[in-house]
Amino acid sequence: DVERSRGLGDVYKRQEYASAPFTIYYLLFALSLIPAGHLSQRVGAKPLMFAGLALSGLGLYLLATAPDFALICLARALSGIGQGILFIGVQSYILDVASPERKTRGAAIIVYGFQGGMITGMAIGSLLVTHIGQESLFNVAACVAFVMAAYTLIVVPGKRMSATAVQEPPPSFRLMARDLSAVFRDLEFMRTMLLVGVPTKVDLTGVVICALPLLLSSGGFRQEDIGQVLMIYAACVLISSGYISGFVDRTKRTDDVLLIGSFLSAIALIAIGVFGPSGAALSSGGNAQMAIIAIILAVALLGLAHGLVNAPVVTHVASTFTARKNGAAPVTATYRFLERIGHVAGPVVVGQLMATGIATGKSIAWIGVAILIMAALFALKPRQKFHESEVSGS
Repeated sequence: DVERSRGLGDVYKRQEYASAPFTIYYLLFALSLIPAGHLSQRVGAKPLMFAGLALSGLGLYLLATAPDFALICLARALSGIGQGILFIGVQSYILDVASPERKTRGAAIIVYGFQGGMITGMAIGSLLVTHIGQESLFNVAACVAFVMAAYTLIVVPGKRMSATAVQEPPPSFRLMARDLSAVFRDLEFMRTMLLVGVPTKVDLTGVVICALPLLLSSGGFRQEDIGQVLMIYAACVLISSGYISGFVDRTKRTDDVLLIGSFLSAIALIAIGVFGPSGAALSSGGNAQMAIIAIILAVALLGLAHGLVNAPVVTHVASTFTARKNGAAPVTATYRFLERIGHVAGPVVVGQLMATGIATGKSIAWIGVAILIMAALFALKPRQKFHESEVSGS
């Protein structure tokens, strides 16, 4: 028992350290957004797309040759910066070439591109890793990134200024501070961000990307099977996002949709924790098959729940008092920046729970309980009084 406890302690210590690369990636991803946005106004989208792909490819190449933990962290740092720059570059290009009546559809391409990339990437990666090994897989991914960087230089047009670009002030830290000051005084904005937006991103990075692969691996799932399970999550996000977007546009009932999404997220996380390898159900051999099915269904439910949040939360934020007064664009951009807090905090929260000696499945279940409490607080719906005269500035 002493040796077994010591071994478990080493496992949790390694899991705590394992959260560091995830945290570094999302932290530098978030910090690169504002400088990249400012740079896009000066040099255009094409250089950002090229630099983002090149840095991402370099990070993947370092992962293929990483001999120690410090180099792995450096690789994820480069990839985080690269992905942040690439995100702004693609977003700037789409918004620049899209017509005014298709701006929303243009922005939706990024969402579908991200989830579609998760599905195909997990499918290809989980299948190839068993045949060529993880080092060769990272090398292949790096080559793809470098080829795409070259493709960007050849195919993507150069800097293009839209007709409205000269009328809009370039993004800066001063303007961002002004927008932050405005949204921090908006109760509805803060309520939505803290009780729905940030917790959802904690679920994504802390549970789906960081803890769930560890949970499934410890339960005996093969690498290709883990990739298939994560594909189910991404596919369910796409399915629910497609259906719920039209419903929200017709009914404007964003509060109800976000509340349902939060409750379903909590139920899914609690189910994953209960039926995980550390749970009683999977520990007993007779119920192992049913427990595995339950985990897969819970992951699918989590994807459906996040699909109820990802798009409607932006619509909800865009309808707050501050958005109506100062404009939806700066407020939604500020929200996108602030929700990265959840991206960064997710692996840290899960890593600390593991470090305290709480089993991985129980860690996820406790996160589900916290999400449930936040959903209950969100259901209280404290309202701010809204006056049209304040919006018009009179």
